[in-house]
Amino acid sequence: MDADSFLSIAISKTYPEFLLQTNLTVEKGEFFSLLGPSGCGKTTLLRLIAGLEQPDQGNISLKGVDITRLPPGQRRIGLVFQDYALFPHLNVSANIGYGLKNGRMSSVESKKRVGELLELFELTNLAQRPVQQLSGGEQQRVAIARALAPQPELLLLDEPFSALDYALRRRLRRDLLQYQRLLGITTIFVSHHQEEALAISDRIGLMQDGKILQTGTPTAVYQDPVNRFACEFLGEANLIPCRVIDRSASGSYRIEWAEGFGFNYPAGKQKLANSRYTLMVRTEDVLLSDSTEQGLIGTVTACEYLGPATRLEVRVNGITFKILSGKAAAKLKPGDAARISFAWDQVRFLPADF
Repeated sequence: MDADSFLSIAISKTYPEFLLQTNLTVEKGEFFSLLGPSGCGKTTLLRLIAGLEQPDQGNISLKGVDITRLPPGQRRIGLVFQDYALFPHLNVSANIGYGLKNGRMSSVESKKRVGELLELFELTNLAQRPVQQLSGGEQQRVAIARALAPQPELLLLDEPFSALDYALRRRLRRDLLQYQRLLGITTIFVSHHQEEALAISDRIGLMQDGKILQTGTPTAVYQDPVNRFACEFLGEANLIPCRVIDRSASGSYRIEWAEGFGFNYPAGKQKLANSRYTLMVRTEDVLLSDSTEQGLIGTVTACEYLGPATRLEVRVNGITFKILSGKAAAKLKPGDAARISFAWDQVRFLPADF
């Protein structure tokens, strides 16, 4: 456990479905996302941090203080549940102020705190409205304001956008990040939505079967996945078995996936040995080439128009490349010839058993 980190977790707990075993640190002011498929342990880990469940072994430290056995009310952690869990018999103002009824603040201070949060979250004109009459976005803002009212050290968010439509999700996640930056509160955000986590996180922890497989910036976990699951969960990619057979006098490598068929990989991008690899290239990094001489010639086998983009499949000498290209590529149709190349700085050569 790292005593210098704002939040340090080294715990294990056995469940019928899986063993949760986590080592994780989160830094002060960080927006950290736990990302993974349903049932991988994200919400369970959040509940352990909040004190709603206890680990079998290990410790949780917040600001250097061991909080593992502290009851939830003494941890100074705010938690927003997936369904918000607002009190239906209370109005907006009363919901936000509910957590202040513990005697730590005077009634005057509590009223001032609620007023500040109503203004911050643009809820002042809704202060006396019953929460049942609020939209999904308004309820979400009330839930976050209520969690922040007691001035917690840490904010936990359990998929707070899951019940909202796509356009509202995009707007509210921008608002959430703005509030988090303004307040400087350390936040752990649970999601199974890849785009969401990539868009708003300082760092991501990718989970599978109760374990954190990889942590890093959104760019790092997307471009340099540690295994096949990480690669495929975070987006579409082409994973091509290949081998390096030679290095030319210019320093470029000869890469082949079939006898006598392949391409030259430029020097200086990645040092390779004469060995077998798995080539990884994201769909958006396979490029349709305008050149009549460079690139690999193949045949379009599928074309799907997506509005701002086009998803293609191009088969080249027994290998099908998935491509996400611009909307202009929608003019192509199955059976057409297409020439492809790669964004070399985004290509990765990974172990053969990746």
